[in-house]
Amino acid sequence: MSRKISGKLRNSVIVAAVTSVVLSGCVLKGNNEETQEELPPQWQQSQDNLDRLTAPASYDYIHDLDDETLYAAYESILINSQCPAVEDDQLAVRNEQFFQQYQADFMQGVFSINNIARELNRIQINLLMEDARVRASGEGELLTQEQRDVINTYQTRDDGLTVHPDDINHDLLKEVQAAYPRHPVTRIDFGEVSLEDRFRLLELFWEVDEAFEIRMGVDCSKLNSNVSRVLEAIES
Repeated sequence: MSRKISGKLRNSVIVAAVTSVVLSGCVLKGNNEETQEELPPQWQQSQDNLDRLTAPASYDYIHDLDDETLYAAYESILINSQCPAVEDDQLAVRNEQFFQQYQADFMQGVFSINNIARELNRIQINLLMEDARVRASGEGELLTQEQRDVINTYQTRDDGLTVHPDDINHDLLKEVQAAYPRHPVTRIDFGEVSLEDRFRLLELFWEVDEAFEIRMGVDCSKLNSNVSRVLEAIES
């Protein structure tokens, strides 16, 4: 599976990154103060980071959209970077509404889960180190060999910017939480938007980019219908 990302989507992610860094400094409120007080230090650090990364945001509404609408949104962003401007004035105004008002929200959503995924990797590394201590003490193990292999072989994308869901997702964490319901990691709070919905967005983002690479181009005729679908879903 390819790990290269199209230039327009890459640029959109970079813009979202800069915006996110600026905004993140203004987020002071945690999601769960009681949980923060109870967590051991190594888990508290991750919770503090997640409180900042998962604080309610103006673009959270995109997680309520269905798969087809999300796909259409990311495909529209890619098509718009490759195709000539629409000549029909009415359609042009409609398309401009999407790209000016909503495009940044969809890209901010990608960058948000990208940062959360990197924090999830920190959590997995903490689990790996704890597992090593448990095994060294002769008290059994915290992780299975398969889980250790998953963490050890984790790799980010080539450019180090956008995480691919094939490289890291929340499945391993769910397995550990189910196996050890009293472990502190079960009390980690990922905010109001579920990890399932956040990773769903990331998966669809990559589906669009990989489809573009397979076709070696885009279908410009789909832009108007895609934009209309997205706007109708948002405005309904």
